[in-house]
Amino acid sequence: LYEPIKSQYAIFFHDDGNSPVVKWFSAFTSGAIGSAIFNPIDVVKVRFQSQLPNTPPPYTSLLNAFHTIYTEKGLQGLYIGTSATVARAAFLTSAQLGSYDVIKNNIFVQMLDFDKEANSTHFSASIIASVITTTAANPADVIKTRVMNDPHATIGGPSKHLAQLWKVNGLSGFMKGWTASYLRIGPHTVISLVLIEKVRQIIGMSSY
Repeated sequence: LYEPIKSQYAIFFHDDGNSPVVKWFSAFTSGAIGSAIFNPIDVVKVRFQSQLPNTPPPYTSLLNAFHTIYTEKGLQGLYIGTSATVARAAFLTSAQLGSYDVIKNNIFVQMLDFDKEANSTHFSASIIASVITTTAANPADVIKTRVMNDPHATIGGPSKHLAQLWKVNGLSGFMKGWTASYLRIGPHTVISLVLIEKVRQIIGMSSY
C-alpha cells in the first residue's frame, strides 16, 4: 500500500514524492488501513499470548477463538481495541517505512552522498529506522495490549487505559517492554527492509 498511497499524496500535495511529509503521511496511512482490516487476528493473538503459566488456554483452537469472541460480543468483540491497534500500526509503519525512506534518500543519499543502491546504505538506514520504529510504536503497543486484555471493558477504552497508565507510571509507563519490543521489531525491520531492497534490485525495480 505504501507506494500507491505515496503516489496519491504526491499528487495531492503537488510534490515529486521526495518530501519527508509525503513519505511519513503515506506510511502512516498504509499502516492504519492494514491494521484496521486485520484487527480480529491481532485480538486473538494477544489473547493466546496472554495465557499465564499452568492455566488452560483461553480457546481450544484458532477457529474456536474467533467463534467464541463473535458469539459473546459480535463484531464489536473482534474489533475491540481497533483505535489503539490502528494508532500503533500507523505510528510503527510511519516510523519504519517513512523514516527509512527519509534517512536513506533525504539524508544519506542527498546530504551525505551515499550510494543509494549499496547494501551498506540500506543496512545503516534500517538500523536507525528500527530504533525510531520501536520507540514510536511502544506507547500505542502498551495501550493496545491493555485494552485487548480487558475484554469486559473493566477499565474502559483506550483513553481510560492511557489516563490510568499516565497516573500510575508517568511517561516511563509508555516505554514498558521497550527492550523486548526492540528484540522483535529491530531485527524484523532491518531484515525486511534490506531484503525488500535486494528483491527490488533483482527484479529490476529501483530501490525505495
